[in-house]
Parts: sequence; C-alpha cells; structure tokens
Amino acid sequence: MFGPQDDPALAAEVAAVMAGAPQEVAAGAFASISSWDGEGALCSCTVPVLTVSAAAGGFADASRLVSGCPHLTTGQTVGAGHFIQLFVPDQVNAMLERFLVIVG
Repeated sequence: MFGPQDDPALAAEVAAVMAGAPQEVAAGAFASISSWDGEGALCSCTVPVLTVSAAAGGFADASRLVSGCPHLTTGQTVGAGHFIQLFVPDQVNAMLERFLVIVG
C-alpha cells in the first residue's frame, strides 16, 4: 500500500494506525471491500463521477469502465502509493478542482 517514494515516517504512522484497529473492525472492512460491487455502482450512477487512484489496474481499475460509463472521469496520481490524499495532496486537489470546474 506504500510506494518507494512515500515519506517513510508518514507511512509508518499510517501503518501503525491501521495495525491498531480492533480485529473485528479490520475483518469487517476487508469483508466489505471484497464484497462491494464498485463496477456496478459506477455504471449505475447517473451523475458525473471522478475516480482518482494511485495506479491503473487492480480490482479498483475504473479506467477500463470509461467507455461504458460516459459520466465517469478517471485520474491517476504520480509518485505515491495507495494513500494519495496524504502523500500527493496537491495532485489530488488539482484533479478535484478541475473536475468541479468541468461539471459546474
């Protein structure tokens, strides 16, 4: 979940917080993630949607859905692992601001 370019101290802090979650909370989170139909949710949505991810691919790859979901816009950050809002907030914020300008 962390990239080689992520700040080691911040990565350690995030990992410690995650590791400190009660077991039932962690188990519930993983169960929810694995059973959630994100593709179905994106495709059934009727309003503009922006997805921003650290990398293309994986089970959360929204970029392959763009052709079937014209309301979907995807963005990808550079130089960060999973926690993009912590490691590259300038990139995330720029994409959010641009998306809001586009959709009005």
